[in-house]
Amino acid sequence: MSVRFMNHPGDICMQSININTMTELLRAESRRLALFIIAVLAGVLAAACTGTNGIDGAVGPQGQPGPAGLQGEPGLDGAVGPAGAQGETGVDGKTTVLDLTGPIGPFGPIGPKGSKGSTGSTGPQGPIGEAGAEGSRGESGPIGPTGATGPAGAQGEPGADGEDGAPGALESRMVAPAANKISVVDEGTLIGIDTAIAIGTDGMPVIAYKDDFNKTLKVAHCGTDDCSVVSAVTTVDADGNVGSGASIVIGTNGFPLVSYRDDTSRNLKILSCGNLACTEGNSISVADSTGAVNSDTSMWIGIDGLPIVSYRDFFDNFLKVLHCGDATCSTDNTFQWVQNNDADGFDSSLAIGIDGFPIASFHGAGATELIIVHCRNVTCQIRDIIERVDSAGIPGFDTAMTIGNDGMPVIAYREGSGSDLRVAKCGNITCSSGNQITTIDDGIKVGFDISIAIGADGLPIISYYDAELFNLKFVHCGNAACTDGNAITVIDSVGSVGSHTALAVGRDGLPVIAYRDATLDTLKVVKLSNQFGIPYFKIR
Repeated sequence: MSVRFMNHPGDICMQSININTMTELLRAESRRLALFIIAVLAGVLAAACTGTNGIDGAVGPQGQPGPAGLQGEPGLDGAVGPAGAQGETGVDGKTTVLDLTGPIGPFGPIGPKGSKGSTGSTGPQGPIGEAGAEGSRGESGPIGPTGATGPAGAQGEPGADGEDGAPGALESRMVAPAANKISVVDEGTLIGIDTAIAIGTDGMPVIAYKDDFNKTLKVAHCGTDDCSVVSAVTTVDADGNVGSGASIVIGTNGFPLVSYRDDTSRNLKILSCGNLACTEGNSISVADSTGAVNSDTSMWIGIDGLPIVSYRDFFDNFLKVLHCGDATCSTDNTFQWVQNNDADGFDSSLAIGIDGFPIASFHGAGATELIIVHCRNVTCQIRDIIERVDSAGIPGFDTAMTIGNDGMPVIAYREGSGSDLRVAKCGNITCSSGNQITTIDDGIKVGFDISIAIGADGLPIISYYDAELFNLKFVHCGNAACTDGNAITVIDSVGSVGSHTALAVGRDGLPVIAYRDATLDTLKVVKLSNQFGIPYFKIR
């Protein structure tokens, strides 16, 4: 192989470099040096062969760049440079101090007690604290012996004439025989549910009941003692589904009070009326919002003038007794659970005993018995042991209780297995002994929706519903225990009548009964013409 160098196209001088020479050169220590030597030799040969310069030819295109040469060996290290100038002196560090203190020595002995200092001056007297709560009332002491009769006093001045009393046995002979007077008080779909009746201070009946179609609580005030004239019918609560289990009494202000259940919130509510007819000035209080109130409520006024209500706690399955903190049950209310394994609290009825303390009757579903609880104070925080008054069959439904003229409780109720009407006359105030149980009516389905009162002659009277014949019935007991001489009368039998009965005694001593007529969808009131409820009855 040879390399040519051309100097002129017409005068060509060619020298050849043998490939062996190039190979030798490539074997040199550095390839880059070999290439350099080759380039120098090529220049020398070109110069040697140079003749007369011809005309320069055109510049040819630039060729492709050749590959990069190999990296050369690293050069030798240079000599060490001179030392730099000395830097500035740094800041002194902190000196460590050694703790040469020894351990704390033991305490020395206690010195002698110093002399007593002089007494300081007496500080000002602090304010008088609030009076503590009144303690519970003690048990009643035994009745003392009757004292000797004192000498007769001088005759006093004649007193003013009193009001006419209730007709007695002799007076009733002079009353003309008459029919029972039935009047329609209100009408509408599902009117007259859970009725309750009281005689107002004006002598007129006042009736609380539920309008179950509109889910409201209503109050009707009669304009006459037989309700042939109705002065007002008022919807007193329409907030949600309200009015179940109504009970009514006349408060110490002379206006009606109504306890009832709010089915929407499941609370116990108290309506305090602003006038005799509950047409204005009414207020409603939520008396109990703990748990869930069952539909049955029973209210009375305690010896302290404040309302007391018995009802069932649906969630806990216990009877509860509420004592209101004020006349409208709007503040400081207290309630007590009557806790017992069998004390389910169904169908409760409340009365105030001769000792001034509440007594409640109810059905104990766990034990299937008629049960009585006697409270030992006005709030029922202290109470006697629960008494099981009747356990034959399944007694205690639809209980209604009053206090007889002898001060002992009288309870009317239904026996569930045979649907009989029974009466229990307690032998003492707690019904713990001497009780008398009597079946009054043993029809097929009697004894529903019971109401009881003491008549003008001092004997129990009872209204109830016969669910077999769909009649309103009435009983006048022949004695205080209803054990003999009872008179049962059908008061109304036209259509399906007599459910949701409520009984009171008017100022004239004659019974007044409110009830529902399911056939006509009306609330009715019947004023009996005599104490037996027998139409046109007359003693000769």
